[in-house]
Formats: sequence, C-alpha cells, structure tokens
Amino acid sequence: MPRQATSDRQFLQELQRQAELQSQLSTTRILPRHADWLTTLIGNHPWQTLVVISTVSTIVMFLLDRI
Repeated sequence: MPRQATSDRQFLQELQRQAELQSQLSTTRILPRHADWLTTLIGNHPWQTLVVISTVSTIVMFLLDRI
C-alpha cells in the first residue's frame, strides 16, 4: 500500500506543476493587445482569411513570375 501512496503523491505533484504551467500560459499574451481585432477576425472567419491570404500570395507570385 505505501507504493500506491507514493505513486499518488507523485501524480499529484506532477498535476500541480502542470496546473502552474497552464496558469502561467493563460496569463501570458503572445501578441500585443492592439492585435486583438486581427486575432478575433481570423478566429471568427478562418476559411475566408485563408482564401484572402492564398489569393494575395498567388497574385504576388504571379507578378514576380514565380508560377
């Protein structure tokens, strides 16, 4: 039975470490606050964003004679 208690204690310690990491990740901003409108737009319209980006990149490549 002591082996199970050690295993449980190790599991709980690892769980606590992971919870601290998740807490730190959720409070750290990857992009600056003034880019929130862009991330919201991309998040709400992913396919439309992909179409626009692929269209623009195709036009640029065509104009540079890369296609």
